[in-house]
Amino acid sequence: MTALLIAPVSTPPTPSATSTGLGSGINVSSMVTGLVAAASGPQTAHYTTQTTNTNADLTALGTLKNALYTFQTSVQTLQNLSTFQANTATSSNNSAFTATADGTAIPNSYQVAVKQLASAAQMSSSFYSNTSSLVGAGSLSLNLGTTSVSGAIVSASAPTFTSTDMGINGYAIPAIASPPSTNTPQQNVIAAINAMTSTTGVTAVDNGSGAIALSNTPSTNTASIGITGNPATVLAATGLTTGTTTATNQPFTVNTDANTTLASLVTAINNASGNPGITASIINVDAGAQLILTSNSMGATNTIGLQATASSASNLGTLNTLTTVQPASNSVITFNGQQVTRQSNSFSDVIPGVTLSLTGLSTVTTAAVAATGSTAATPAVYAQASLAIAANPATATSNVNSFMTAYNSLVATMGNLTQYTGGTSQAAPLFGDPMMMGIKHQILTALNASVSGIAGFSSLAEIGLTPDNTGTLSLNSLVFNKAMAANPTGVANLFTSSTGISAQFNAVLNNQVSMTGSIATRVNADNTQLTNIANQQTTFNAQMSALQAQYLTQFNAMDSIVGSLQNTSNSLTSMLANLPGFNGTTNSPAQTKIG
Repeated sequence: MTALLIAPVSTPPTPSATSTGLGSGINVSSMVTGLVAAASGPQTAHYTTQTTNTNADLTALGTLKNALYTFQTSVQTLQNLSTFQANTATSSNNSAFTATADGTAIPNSYQVAVKQLASAAQMSSSFYSNTSSLVGAGSLSLNLGTTSVSGAIVSASAPTFTSTDMGINGYAIPAIASPPSTNTPQQNVIAAINAMTSTTGVTAVDNGSGAIALSNTPSTNTASIGITGNPATVLAATGLTTGTTTATNQPFTVNTDANTTLASLVTAINNASGNPGITASIINVDAGAQLILTSNSMGATNTIGLQATASSASNLGTLNTLTTVQPASNSVITFNGQQVTRQSNSFSDVIPGVTLSLTGLSTVTTAAVAATGSTAATPAVYAQASLAIAANPATATSNVNSFMTAYNSLVATMGNLTQYTGGTSQAAPLFGDPMMMGIKHQILTALNASVSGIAGFSSLAEIGLTPDNTGTLSLNSLVFNKAMAANPTGVANLFTSSTGISAQFNAVLNNQVSMTGSIATRVNADNTQLTNIANQQTTFNAQMSALQAQYLTQFNAMDSIVGSLQNTSNSLTSMLANLPGFNGTTNSPAQTKIG
């Protein structure tokens, strides 16, 4: 915003105190001051009036510009399509999950059950006497996260698994000698891989969607999974490809010595270079001090692995037997009957525009039943809760009301700046101002504009926004709500289209409040005017100072002449008084008595 320069009005300098008038008895200083004031008064009053009026104009322009800015903010809010596309997401069981929806979400309803919450891995050590206890010399290798490889569902028609079909991390995977006859080909592959876990450091699981998946075992700290084999065999059916998959987070090492305490070990782990997100801490309980390792990330893949290599006669190896306090786990929900597995308890990739936040487990309505003999196990059944995504017209209504309030405030401000009070003959600073009249006309034109080329509504009146005879807008809520219910897209288009109401208002406002707009031009002119007045007044004051000096010189010279004449008069009087026969009181000769 252009700076408003408000200049003070200066007055001609006051003459310095001078001992004048001693000769004539006249107060020369007072007389000169009066003469200069009489000469400068009208012009000084003119400068004062000019400055006061210009400053009043600047103040009025600032008030107007602020009101236009406020209104423009509400206009630009209505230019955003999301203003009219707001949605709500409502859970029927906030104890299990909550949800939020943005304007891109499609209104609908779903059924959700929370079967498992995601958690971060946490491990604990055996107990030490206190935090100063020595942990032993050696080295610790720690890692966060498993390496994982996903495959496919092994079909029932897959070839029989043999001992030459697959190798993992350099070790051949023997087939199970006598697998149960009820096993599927996939179960046989998983069993064979898991029989070698202690050697390869890799386990196989069903990933929850029926496909086979491999992951490294945290206790062995395996940083990669290498697969070899003959693709022409059952390997092809697993969907697993040959090659090596390396873990994202590589192990990091912490060295200890004979003086390393439990407390200093915690510091060393937390400050270790390459630590990808394992936090070490200590808890002190009745049984003693305990080392706690916690993953900074949730999810089943963010497991904690630790291998302790102790020096001779060191007890560092006891850290190889950590206890799982909390396993690394994924969240598991059913969404419309389909399983969804994620690594956190908050995710937004199930439904576009909707974020789910899991808060607890759903109620189990039917308990799980373990397999017995020929009877297959049945999983637990969880209560379903509804998730409803619905349009939220309240946001649009609120923003339209803000638009109306800002418009009415602008109208009131413009009225105050242009009013004329007949009884007192007082005119506001912008009364009759051509620029202000132009702004009013342009705003009224935009308000009453008809928008063409869009589907739905073409004017503000059609959605319930109309002005009264004072220019104040009001919103008919019944008309607006009916329009939003019948055609929310049409209401949005009225404001947000390239030729819509918001675009038309914004064009008018930019012409006024931009750095090159009419108000900025006027403010610059006013500031220039104030500068010119100040410069003229400085020149004028210098002229008055020169006039004052001239007067003082002239009247002081007069005073000196008068004083000199007075001295001459006094001398003559004295001389006459001393003449014989002249007594100073009469000019008659003295009478001499003759005896």
